[in-house]
Amino acid sequence: MGIEDLAERILVALAEYEKHPGDTGRGRYGFNGAELSELINRDAKASPDEINDAIEYLDDNGLLERRDFLGTHPFSFGHVGLNSRGRHAYEKLKAPERPSVATATVERPYRPPQRPPTPFGFTEYHWAEVDALVAQGKIRVVMGYQWNSAHYDRKLLVSRIESQFRWALDLYNEKPKAGPKEMVFTELAAGYGEHLFTNIIRDILAADIAVFDTSDLNPNVMLELGAALALGVTVLPIRAAAGAKPPSDIVGLTWAEYSNSAERFADHPGHLLRLAALVARAAERHRG
Repeated sequence: MGIEDLAERILVALAEYEKHPGDTGRGRYGFNGAELSELINRDAKASPDEINDAIEYLDDNGLLERRDFLGTHPFSFGHVGLNSRGRHAYEKLKAPERPSVATATVERPYRPPQRPPTPFGFTEYHWAEVDALVAQGKIRVVMGYQWNSAHYDRKLLVSRIESQFRWALDLYNEKPKAGPKEMVFTELAAGYGEHLFTNIIRDILAADIAVFDTSDLNPNVMLELGAALALGVTVLPIRAAAGAKPPSDIVGLTWAEYSNSAERFADHPGHLLRLAALVARAAERHRG
């Protein structure tokens, strides 16, 4: 089955799924990779790689609400469902003069860029800084952590996390059609003479990926993690194997656990490949 054919099957399956006849939530449910595979494979068999390609196709056409996070192997996405454009494309597919899924998509209407609510202390000057950083087209990774910890050596931790992300970027740049991408890795820190949170929020808003070490459940780090989640940034929480357990309200996040100041992560080869998927996804967003 081709990518477009499978994409159409997924679109229809998402649009027609209902928990009971007359379900008002029809077409508005989301699925993880395993659930989606089970849903569409009732009629035809599709491998995880084929499903990944079809999801990328639908996402590139702007038809999905999609969340990505670690721990989803062999799928390259975390959770997907149709957005309003996806449901509209389904309606066009079911019209008497039936188009393909490619021509069923409609040109995206122009909407002025929408910003999240302005954080305390943020001004138009700071928004301009965010816009300028994003316009550089570089993959931006930020990291928040407790300065001194019994769970890790700070310099080793930061150096190893940065090295792992740069390895992931090198892997992406080896792709023939990828086009070289650069990365900026930034440790979150308050700005001199400014409100404590202003520079941190600026860097989070401009980031593609935000890493937070929660081994100590440091209040500032947890606040930064919450801000990144609220602002829609891809978040990677990490912690030492002997570190504190995450609080219950965020325990559902995918956590990466490490030993010896991030020298090695649990499921280390898989961890590196999932980092590569995160970086590749960020790079493709910049290309789009």
